[in-house]
Amino acid sequence: MYWKQQLKELEDLQKWDDAIALMQHVVQDNPNNSETFIFLNFLLMNLLAVEDYNIQKHDYYARLLKESFVESYAKFSHDAAYLFYTAKTASMSSWYLDVDTDFVNKMLETAALLDPENMVYQWPYYVSVAKKNPQNKDLLLYIQNIFEEHSSIQQELKNKGKMGAYILNMMQYWAKHVISGTYTP
Repeated sequence: MYWKQQLKELEDLQKWDDAIALMQHVVQDNPNNSETFIFLNFLLMNLLAVEDYNIQKHDYYARLLKESFVESYAKFSHDAAYLFYTAKTASMSSWYLDVDTDFVNKMLETAALLDPENMVYQWPYYVSVAKKNPQNKDLLLYIQNIFEEHSSIQQELKNKGKMGAYILNMMQYWAKHVISGTYTP
């Protein structure tokens, strides 16, 4: 999809308003495509929570994020990809979406139930396994997949742009701590 490359270029140049306009146009052209909302929601949340931006536009960006979340959740609350990626986005600053940790965790749980074969969506399960038994054989195999360049985990996340890189970095950070024995839940 060409818009993903355009979005990456605009993000790299920190042209936030242009990136938002692009994604609003993409969403308008594809209103039934959950991926377009996933990318728009992440763009806005990442902007508000991580990036440098014109603070005078804070309320505008926050309003766009909330509107996009409300609209997209109503459409895609039974879509595994939407639930997983939106939950990870929401965990950055859930107050923008008026959701709590229980709501986010339920989204992650539902994503895994809807698509149990997706290795990315299994991550919250393995986090719970690591809390109980960090030497669990299946957990260690899962961690190996996080670092394997051609694993299904890395392949899926590479297709998710900046959001995928963000999630992969979180997964690898967690996995390194589990392996080194320094993971504390």
